[in-house]
Amino acid sequence: MNGRNSFEDMSPEEREKILNALRSEVDGIDQELVELLRKRTIRSILIGRIKRSLNQPTYSPEREKDINKKISKYLKEPLRPDALWRIYERILDQSRAVQREEAEKGEIYNVPVPKLTDEKKKLLPKNDWKVIGIVFAVVFLLLTYIFYGSNTPSKGLPVRIEIKPGLSADQVVKMLDEAGLLPTPSLMKLSLLISGNSTSIVSARYTITEPMSYMGLSSYLAAGRGNHITRVDLYDGISNNGIASVMDAEKVINKDSLLSAMNNAAKAKQKTGKFESLRGFLLPGSYYFYRNSSAQEIIDSLFNGWQNIITADMKESAEKMGRSEHELTILASIIEGETNYKPEMKRISGVYHNRLRIRMPLQADPTIQFIAPPGTQRITSRELRIKSPYNTYLNAGLPPGPINNPGKAALDAAFFPEKHTYLYFVVDPESGRHVFTRTYSEHLKEARKYHQWIKAKQK
Repeated sequence: MNGRNSFEDMSPEEREKILNALRSEVDGIDQELVELLRKRTIRSILIGRIKRSLNQPTYSPEREKDINKKISKYLKEPLRPDALWRIYERILDQSRAVQREEAEKGEIYNVPVPKLTDEKKKLLPKNDWKVIGIVFAVVFLLLTYIFYGSNTPSKGLPVRIEIKPGLSADQVVKMLDEAGLLPTPSLMKLSLLISGNSTSIVSARYTITEPMSYMGLSSYLAAGRGNHITRVDLYDGISNNGIASVMDAEKVINKDSLLSAMNNAAKAKQKTGKFESLRGFLLPGSYYFYRNSSAQEIIDSLFNGWQNIITADMKESAEKMGRSEHELTILASIIEGETNYKPEMKRISGVYHNRLRIRMPLQADPTIQFIAPPGTQRITSRELRIKSPYNTYLNAGLPPGPINNPGKAALDAAFFPEKHTYLYFVVDPESGRHVFTRTYSEHLKEARKYHQWIKAKQK
């Protein structure tokens, strides 16, 4: 090439031939452009239909900015950026016009969705699709094996785990890992996430008896296929029989098996040091137990409740009074039997401490009710004559053991009695509380009022 024109050295005939050839190539390119524009318009029509179905606006400035940015990357000489964008502005104007037209007149162009699917199939050669299909199949089988294949526990079977309320998915996974159930903890986390069970794990005690997969374990925990945790409320002053009945009703344990364990003399002596029953040393209150719990873990929990309620201050107070923790627990059970009104428990406790100090019989009606035949409604002179070490009318001092399981308020009252000079008390008919007196004559006066009220009530 030389000079201003690279064709100057050619003859007019040669130039004419090249001109015709170039025009022919341009015609071919125009044909390709028209076909590409047709395909682009088809997609614009379908995009418009989808936008309308989603209640989205036809015009999207952000999308046009994105197109401008992308086509600028494809730019090569002799095309200039401004020229290229002017061309695309016309193309985009036409796309918007077609979308508006269909928005106003309905789907007037015969552009079915399957045609787009056919077009998408052409994006990759047939053999490439086969390769992709094989890869996906291999990945699918691998993931199925990983997530659904059984994992052999590293610590053997069976494995028991306890998932308490409030544990997060991460804490549960850590527990499962420590139990030797997870070869790869991260895969268990992923299984919980994929299955949607991360927040659906049921608090319960589970016994794993066979190898399980990650997904199987995830479903197992979400379905709560274990012994669920349940709240048990034991009222103050409840008997051992009452505890066993509540536990049986809540399906925590069979009543007879728990009663047998609570009244096992050898085990009771082992825990208390001298008593042949755990009555009195099983603290009432609200507890959480797993269903099908063992008698031992229930007893341990209730007995530990009693041990933990006896503070250092209480032990110091008992020592100053020359009493043991067990003796004051016996007294607490009597106080518990006297009243449900907690504010007067310390005053009642003071009465009994005063009687013990002067070696006066406690004469506590709850101890008579304890030894009276079942169904006894009122204590009469006949019940007062029952020969039993628990008869505090015939025997001075404390009975040989507690008569019920006292609650915290009664225990606190026994260890910290109110200091006063009262020796007697009787039920006040009007308030249902008690009237306290210092002398026997004062007591007889108040007692007569009470008995007159009883007789009037029976008429």
